[in-house]
Amino acid sequence: MDADRTALLNAALQRAVTNPGGPTVITNDVSELGFCDSNGINVLLRAQLTAITHSRTLRLRGPNSQLLKPLNRTGPLTLFRFAPSPHWGRASSHISEQCSSPVDRARVGHEGRTLPSDR
Repeated sequence: MDADRTALLNAALQRAVTNPGGPTVITNDVSELGFCDSNGINVLLRAQLTAITHSRTLRLRGPNSQLLKPLNRTGPLTLFRFAPSPHWGRASSHISEQCSSPVDRARVGHEGRTLPSDR
């Protein structure tokens, strides 16, 4: 996700996590995200913090090491929840490999809405 796409993702995520009457769990499928710079990480972090203030849960589905490494290195990884994906075993091993602290993978259910990732 480069700078050109972050504005689109930011608008979609902010709308989803603040929409009155919207779902309480929002899932962002990042399984096909090949690149995520600091702008993209900031968008995800802002959306997560906004979701928390609106009593919502933002989940990431299928994060790979390209996303997990910087989230872990800079600290906010533990703020995120993770949704199951078709490749959950692979994502789970990425999370285990990249995390120095335990990741809370609770609240992994089927409710919520899926937003498209940058493809």
